[in-house]
Amino acid sequence: WNNRSLKHLDGLSALQSVGENLNISHHENLTSIDGLALLETIGGDFNILHNESLSFMEDFNQLISIGGNFNVMDNDSLTIIRGYENLLTVGEDFIIVTGDELLSVSGFTSLSSIGGSLRIALNAVLNNIEGMNALEAVGGSFLIVDNPELSTCIALTLRDAVGENSVVEEIVISGNLPGCDGEEPVPGD
Repeated sequence: WNNRSLKHLDGLSALQSVGENLNISHHENLTSIDGLALLETIGGDFNILHNESLSFMEDFNQLISIGGNFNVMDNDSLTIIRGYENLLTVGEDFIIVTGDELLSVSGFTSLSSIGGSLRIALNAVLNNIEGMNALEAVGGSFLIVDNPELSTCIALTLRDAVGENSVVEEIVISGNLPGCDGEEPVPGD
């Protein structure tokens, strides 16, 4: 927590499992979390919060399950989240919020179940959330809101892939880029 000299996590390169929460937060000079590339399971939450210099979250191809929440919030320089091809389940919420520079979220090709809510919101330049086609169930709400550069069509495609009946609570898609590839805007957006 708030270690100004921490720039990378290479010293954790042999870590394969975390029994409880994994919190990486408030490290203003952290530029890389690649040292966690062999991580397979997290028993609790996976929190990446308020890391001002972190620009990529990628190559977590060994990660299979997160027992709690997947939280990525307020990482001011983060531009890309990718490389989670083997992640099957998130036990609670899947949240990606307030990424001022976040352009793309991809590579969650095996993610089939989110026990809580899916919330992708308030990302100023996000334009891609493709690659979540295996998602079959969302145990809470499905919220893709206030991402002004993300096509409403991309959000609707993900909703349709999951299936409206596979979402337990509300579905809200709003405040995103209206229309579909030059077509008329989707009603209600």
